[in-house]
Amino acid sequence: MEAWEFILAGGGLFNNLDYSFTVGHEDGTFKYPPTQPGGGSPAFRKQIKLLKDFIHSFDFVRMKPARDAIREPLPKDAQCQILAEPGRQYAAYFRGAAKFEFTLDFPAGNYHVRWIDVVSGREEAPPMISHPGGPARFVVPDDLKECAVRIVRETR
Repeated sequence: MEAWEFILAGGGLFNNLDYSFTVGHEDGTFKYPPTQPGGGSPAFRKQIKLLKDFIHSFDFVRMKPARDAIREPLPKDAQCQILAEPGRQYAAYFRGAAKFEFTLDFPAGNYHVRWIDVVSGREEAPPMISHPGGPARFVVPDDLKECAVRIVRETR
């Protein structure tokens, strides 16, 4: 969660120390006690890889924090971080509230949308959107309390 929030807020580096790698457990199998700060496990590494693959699916260096791109307030329990190159590519991370709507303004064009459950890696890719321009409504899927969305305008 912290890694997704930090990177999607525009952070350039997340220190993803994995405390399951220790002397005698160079393969990452150390079972650290619950009282030890930090984390690490194969599940942790899978989730960090999801974030890496998500970010690498964009032309990341052209994007900047764009929380104001969403036009209305989020539900009180919802959190959102968004990076955008307006009119071309949008990366957003949501947590805390499922099934709510938000609006982004887009120029006319065709857009590929992909929702990702950032915990399990499950993806939903609705059909491409052919948008006439102006406000576009999106609904965070109701079964995703922590998710990311990738919206990229098709270029030819």
